[in-house]
Amino acid sequence: FGGGAGYINSSSPTFINVQFLDNLGGSFGGAFDMATGVSATFDRCLFKGNSAARAGAIEIFGSSTTKVYNCIFVGNTATGTGGGGAIWIGSSSAPVIRNTTVYANSATASAGGGILCTGATANIANCIVWNNTGTGGAMTATNQLNGATFNVSYSIVLGGAAGTGNLSADPQFV
Repeated sequence: FGGGAGYINSSSPTFINVQFLDNLGGSFGGAFDMATGVSATFDRCLFKGNSAARAGAIEIFGSSTTKVYNCIFVGNTATGTGGGGAIWIGSSSAPVIRNTTVYANSATASAGGGILCTGATANIANCIVWNNTGTGGAMTATNQLNGATFNVSYSIVLGGAAGTGNLSADPQFV
């Protein structure tokens, strides 16, 4: 069903300094599928090489207030039309994403290769969202942040993002 590493429902786990590598989530959430009322915290975690039809690494759903701090999402893939190569956010969730890098993730059948937000508001600050691809390998602003409402500040986003202190300059990864 979903969550190659775990399925979280109505709970508040904390993960610190954990690597989630090469998980297969089936339909939802390559690493984690988070359903109703989840207040999970991910701090200093690496999500790499995870895959699912929707939400290559993590899916945040159903009034969840998940916190993602100081994490790296790289090389995750959403294989279905739902998208969200790294993160998929939906249904009145209000996640907080801070000091996180979302780089080189993909959605093979959707524009949302980085973070896809549907029917929710994502609060993003001090992040890098870069080189994520959508259908056919497209790499535009739409492939980085796609969907409903984003509150983005002091972040570097390929193609730019509205908000305070955002940049669109290449972060010069080495």
